[in-house]
Amino acid sequence: MTLTRAITVYFIKGVLAAGLILGLAACDQHKAEREQAQTELNQQQSEHSHVQRQLEQAHADLAQTEHAHAEQQERVSALKSEQVQRSARLTEYLGVHKAAALALAASGAGAITALDDETRQSVDRELGQGASGMAVMAGIVGAGYCIFNMGECAEVGSYLASYSMERSANHEHLQQVQALSQQLAQSRAGHQETVQTLVQRLDTSRAAMSDGESRIAQLRCKGPLC
Repeated sequence: MTLTRAITVYFIKGVLAAGLILGLAACDQHKAEREQAQTELNQQQSEHSHVQRQLEQAHADLAQTEHAHAEQQERVSALKSEQVQRSARLTEYLGVHKAAALALAASGAGAITALDDETRQSVDRELGQGASGMAVMAGIVGAGYCIFNMGECAEVGSYLASYSMERSANHEHLQQVQALSQQLAQSRAGHQETVQTLVQRLDTSRAAMSDGESRIAQLRCKGPLC
């Protein structure tokens, strides 16, 4: 009786131990797969952090380029405004010294022929505004006007030469600034494209991490023995 009881006790213990082992194995049968999924998730999180840093830098680069481009655009506007004001001063000046300017133009003086094309066109345009009678007189008198008004003609010639030089320098500077502005605009477009690409990568990364977390949750150990 005692031997039978002892055998029964050992049998029961064996069954319980085997059941415990089988239960543990059964409730965590996806351990290896879960660990692999966790490793992949860790890699995804690391890559996500790296892309986030790249995006922060891309935003900084874009902001810097936009600021530089805005500055160049302001310089372009300032240079154009400066030229408009300079042209207005030329109009006012020629209105006061039209006779001398017409005489210089009619005589083909060096002060006129030395002007750049755009300045010459501006002078012709200004002298032609309501000055047909004066133009005829200047053509007749020509250089004679400047003989009796040498000081005024010299002043007008000097003014026009200075205007031409300033206008040429302004035009060259404007072209340089506009070229730089165009380069910055292209650079800004490149930064915007980079930002958009990185944002899309982050969205894809978030979705992948969410799927990974869901997968790990599905593979977690289940049951009362876990």
